[in-house]
Formats: sequence, structure tokens, C-alpha cells
Amino acid sequence: MRAHEHLVAQFPTWARPGNPMLRYMLQREERRHSRLVRLATNVIGAGVLIAVLLFSYHMFQEDKPLVLGDFHGSPLFAVLYVPLALLQFFTMLVAILIPANTVALEQARGTWETLKITSHGGELAIRARWAAEFYQMRWLLAIILVPRLFFAGRMLVDLTAYQGRHLDLYLIGITPEVPLAVGLALLAAGMTASLVLPLVLIGFNAALGLSLATVIRRRQIASLCRLAVVIGEGFGFGLALLAADVNSRTSWTTSNTGSWRDHLFFALGGDHGLRLMDLRTQFEMWADVRYGVLVGGLTLIAMIVLALLTNNLLHMAARHASLPGRE
Repeated sequence: MRAHEHLVAQFPTWARPGNPMLRYMLQREERRHSRLVRLATNVIGAGVLIAVLLFSYHMFQEDKPLVLGDFHGSPLFAVLYVPLALLQFFTMLVAILIPANTVALEQARGTWETLKITSHGGELAIRARWAAEFYQMRWLLAIILVPRLFFAGRMLVDLTAYQGRHLDLYLIGITPEVPLAVGLALLAAGMTASLVLPLVLIGFNAALGLSLATVIRRRQIASLCRLAVVIGEGFGFGLALLAADVNSRTSWTTSNTGSWRDHLFFALGGDHGLRLMDLRTQFEMWADVRYGVLVGGLTLIAMIVLALLTNNLLHMAARHASLPGRE
């Protein structure tokens, strides 16, 4: 069995590309927008991303990296940091907005009751719609994840510095004191969380969008709730970046200020753990912030909680979508 087939076999049945319900959801979305509209959207999106990249590179050349302030680590990390953070936030918003009218559109087309007639039809439709989000945004997800994989590999290489005692040196004198094995486990937890957290947050937003679309029957109220969520997430994201401050006078991201709670909030509500993917920054946080060594592990725990909440939201959305007589 090829690697791709083996990977697909690990997915739930409703999330596999060959699943009829998933194919229906994907084809329906393709029919909603012409090829020309999709092409124009992609070109505009790529143009905006390239413009942000060029501006970030220009600011780095001026020795004023965006948000990072007095950051002296990898130039590639400094240039990509803000474009990736903005792209992650944009993808999260798209994830909650795309499924907003799923049930309403199916009802308008007279197909929703047909979907529900089949065994567990409502549940399958909801879960397939959620899985379709990831297939539709696969290129955005690739742009987000590939640099993180590169940064993760770079972290592993950097760990070999100082004859392999890089980690040992930064565990000296931190609060709380932890043995080498625990420090390594916490570093691995932070790296894992940083790699997977964007996917979990996007999945959570997609599930939240579906639950609002199915649980709240009045579309106007559901739209207001989605707007409130978007504003709340935008406020949290803006607050996190504002705390970073371009001049870094009192920055949470410089690792020499703020508490462990500040850094945890920044990881969850700001850059989605991207800052933790620079080894020097994470080690400096361990040394300068009391209990900073725990941030990676706490981020992983928060990610697991979000994954459980996502599953519960999907279950709730599926249960409400399957109710008879939903108008």
C-alpha cells in the first residue's frame, strides 16, 4: 500500500476523499463559484501575501523586523513571522464563515431533507462539511505548515549546539527547576503544539461555525453570533500583536517581560505558537520568565482541550441538524 493510501486509511470514513457525502459537499462548493471567480480570488490572495512578504523583508532590511522588535534570530523566521501570523488568522476567519449557511443553502435547494433520509444523513452531512473545509483550504494549510516543519527541523539541528548540551545550559537556574528529561519533554510538547495548533484552531472555528448554523434556527441571530465571535477573535489577535509592539518596549514576545500567562495567551490568541518555533526565543523565555518552561506543555494541553471541544461541537451540530422539521 502506498504512503498516501495508508494515510487516507487512517481518516474516519466520512473524511476520506472517496466518501460520497464529502464529494457532494466539495462539488457543491465548486459549483457555487465559477472558475474565473476562484482564479481571481487566488490571484488577489497571492498578491496580498507577496506584498506583505516584501514589506516584512523591507522592514527586516531596515533592522526593524515587524512585531519582533530586537529579535536577533533567524532572518528567515523574522521575515516570515508576520505574514504567517496574518495568514493563520485569516484562515481561521474563513473557517468559521464558510459553513455559515450550510443548512440554509441545502434547505433552499430542497436537498436537506433528502440528505437526512439516509442513515445518519444529518450527522454525515455535518461531519463531511467540516472535513470539506480542510480540503478546500489545503493550499493555505500547506503554506502555513511547511514553514513550521522547516522551523521544527531547524530547532532539532540547533539542539546539537555546544556538543549537544544546548538544552542543559538553558535549564540552569530557571524557575521551576526541572531535570533534563522533563525539559526535553516540555520542549517536545511545545514543538508538537506549535506544529498542530493552527490545524486545531481552524478545525475548532469550522465546528463552531457549523454549530451556530444548525443550533440557532434564526439566521439573523446566528449571523450576529458569528460576527461576535469574529470580532472577539480579532480583538484577541490585535491585542496580542499590540502587546508585542513594533518597538518592543514592553513586548510579550521578547521573552524578557510578561508572565507565563501572557506567553500562553499570545500562543493561543496571537501567533498560534509560531514564536515557540524559534529555539533561542523559547530558551530565553525559560530563563527570563518564571514558569516559562511550562508554556509549551500548557499550550499542548490547551490544544487537546480545543480538540475535545471541537468534537463536542460537531456532535451537537450533527444532533441538531438531524432533528425533524428543521425550518
